[in-house]
Amino acid sequence: MIKLIAEFVESSTPLKEIVIDGSKATVAVFAPLSDYILTGHESGKVAKYDVKTGEEVNAIDDAHRGEITDIQLSPDGTYFITSSKDKTARVSLRLLLHLLRWLSGGVRLTYL
Repeated sequence: MIKLIAEFVESSTPLKEIVIDGSKATVAVFAPLSDYILTGHESGKVAKYDVKTGEEVNAIDDAHRGEITDIQLSPDGTYFITSSKDKTARVSLRLLLHLLRWLSGGVRLTYL
């Protein structure tokens, strides 16, 4: 379950709860002004959830062969990169969850 709590709200009551069935979400991110949350899971799954409804909109069940350890959006929010315990990183389009690049091995990634 993901609980969204706005930092400026002094209450501990979540603004929205999204219940995730199946593999546990290990990382999550959403872009400013976005209607979606991207999640990475223990199973290697990447999913996109609608913030308003809580429904899963799209998913790649086999995005990685190991637990997803990080997910980061590009500065313009059009694509994202995931890293995994399978020692790979994948770059995908945010809106479609479409794989653009697959990096493996000892690839060094630098965030700008």
